[in-house]
Amino acid sequence: MSIWAWFFGKKKTAIAPPVIATHLPRPRAQLTAKDRDYVRQALDRFTGCGLRIAPDLNRDLIVARALVDAERWGFGPDRKPPSIGLDTEQDPIRRLFLVLAAETDSLTYHMDEMRELFPALSEMTEEDADDILQTHSYTIFDNADDIWMLNESHGMPEMVLAIADLTSGVVRIDDPWQILAGMRPAGKRPDVRPVIAKFNALTAGTGRFITMNAGNSDSDVVAFISEADVPRFAELLMLKPVAP
Repeated sequence: MSIWAWFFGKKKTAIAPPVIATHLPRPRAQLTAKDRDYVRQALDRFTGCGLRIAPDLNRDLIVARALVDAERWGFGPDRKPPSIGLDTEQDPIRRLFLVLAAETDSLTYHMDEMRELFPALSEMTEEDADDILQTHSYTIFDNADDIWMLNESHGMPEMVLAIADLTSGVVRIDDPWQILAGMRPAGKRPDVRPVIAKFNALTAGTGRFITMNAGNSDSDVVAFISEADVPRFAELLMLKPVAP
């Protein structure tokens, strides 16, 4: 790991849950076995198109994470929850990918729901339960992450290091300013396509960086996919054909 990568780090700190004395229960869908099966099968579909799920994560806990965040992909925050089950008939695989590639604070905030969805939490100490939930609150993928792309403080070099980290050593960056050389970022959220193009030039013949916006004006989800898997990845997530 370079000194830059050590200094800036890859992971953003998970958002601490708000302290609320009392609150009304949120609307919830009545989840079904079909919903669990959809998420489990989705994880296999992700790995089948070149995404790598971090090996130290618990698959059952990932399923629970997806279900506790169901309103972000299974029916949408602007709709009432379905009376029974999620809207999986529409195959919201792209929305689910974007949710699992980003951070969430739902696991610690909705602890009671998490215990229902992942009963093993009830057998853990509070400290152990908090640790495992924090670990599962970041992106579940080794080669895809929701990356901040802001032109402030150390935002741009930190972005470069985070993108390089997705390659698991294929690209090593000692000085991120080498990638940013010649780029004139303007505004809070600059056009980073030249940076992605430089990375793709470095990995030509090995893999491709693909960016997707999840509705956040400050970040994009970036995935590093092997050349052989790019067509399957694009088809699964319903992306426009990725030019060679």
